[in-house]
Amino acid sequence: MVNKLTKSDFATLLRKLREKRGLTAEGLAKDAKIDRTYISKIENKNCLPSYDVAEKICDILKSDELRRVYMLLKYPNETISLSSGLYEKSLHEAISRMLMEGKSKNQIVDYFVGITGNHDPKIIGKLGSLVDKFENIIIESTSLTDNITSSLWKTLKDVEDVEMEHEDLPYFLANPKKHSNN
Repeated sequence: MVNKLTKSDFATLLRKLREKRGLTAEGLAKDAKIDRTYISKIENKNCLPSYDVAEKICDILKSDELRRVYMLLKYPNETISLSSGLYEKSLHEAISRMLMEGKSKNQIVDYFVGITGNHDPKIIGKLGSLVDKFENIIIESTSLTDNITSSLWKTLKDVEDVEMEHEDLPYFLANPKKHSNN
């Protein structure tokens, strides 16, 4: 399948959806917390929004169709359908973000099935496995962060204990060059 979408398709769909919702460009910009001129540039086919801005706009307009068009334009080599690696870069970003927001595996899978329209059980299974892998990575990194934080607090407590035993140590720690043997 060849990607024949253009910025014009995104701009036209954005304007159509915005007007259908009764929003002005200024109103959409305000809701998305971006400058009005940015919406104008997008609708006048001068640029595509950043990933974060596109997500805000799609959420405000409640449009998975606009999100799908954006993904196909922004990541043409990584996109097309779930079966060919759905939005490789953006998929990873989106899964990570959704997990950090507390979304469940089923919510994430349902979201991507909704925007792709792909209900193939094999693809849904692959997507579920990918969500599981990301969830494990987040759990492992959170555990590692907790361990590092715990070690830092223990070290700080040890330093406080030593400070109580040796009154000159805080000055020494604060001014190591004055006390070095160099």
